[in-house]
Amino acid sequence: MNIKKRHHYVWQHYLQPWTDQNNRVVCYFKEHKRFGEPNTKSIGVEGYFYRSHRLTDDDLKYLQSLIETASSPYQQDINQDWLKFLQQYYLLNDHLKSSVSSNEDQKAKDLEEILFGLEKMLFEELHTAIESSAKDILNTLRSGTQFKWTDENRINFLFYMMNQFMRTRRQKIKYMQVVEQSGAARLRALPNWCPERTWNIQAIMLATNLGFSDLPHMMVPVRELVTGLVSMR
Repeated sequence: MNIKKRHHYVWQHYLQPWTDQNNRVVCYFKEHKRFGEPNTKSIGVEGYFYRSHRLTDDDLKYLQSLIETASSPYQQDINQDWLKFLQQYYLLNDHLKSSVSSNEDQKAKDLEEILFGLEKMLFEELHTAIESSAKDILNTLRSGTQFKWTDENRINFLFYMMNQFMRTRRQKIKYMQVVEQSGAARLRALPNWCPERTWNIQAIMLATNLGFSDLPHMMVPVRELVTGLVSMR
């Protein structure tokens, strides 16, 4: 399995209109008070930024409480399916491990490798698929061509935009700061909840709530949505 270590939280395709012929972008680094010309490959990237985690019971309770805050039952259903989908490989791995006999060491090692790859790449691949679903719309808007909006491409684009907003390192840092400043009561109630473990799933749930908020009649089971996105890879 080819495991990608470098995870981009800013899509390189999004940066393309600002690049020169060498795929570089002129930037001003406020922190260092200097200009630079980094390649898009080195912008908005961090090692295993989207790795996933096996959740504890308190992690699940926290995410369940978040699901229940959604404004409509449609959003709650989709977020419930996100949670199941993004953790089901741990359950599958446990089931497969229990079926491997003690003398099948190689098979056990192969399962461990598969789980390791899924932990590190599942969210990265999912975001790549979501980005791909919006590429045609973005290219049309960039060209200045009049675009005919339908409910289907509108909801795809809104979902893409909200994921682009929620998935970034900046949003993650801001959230961790909020937890540190005002999350003491929740942490006491859920001592085995770790915001670092739940953030990636939480970000997708929040993007779902924002992106699907005004189109309840277009909401579909998330398994169908994910299947469609992944099939574009």
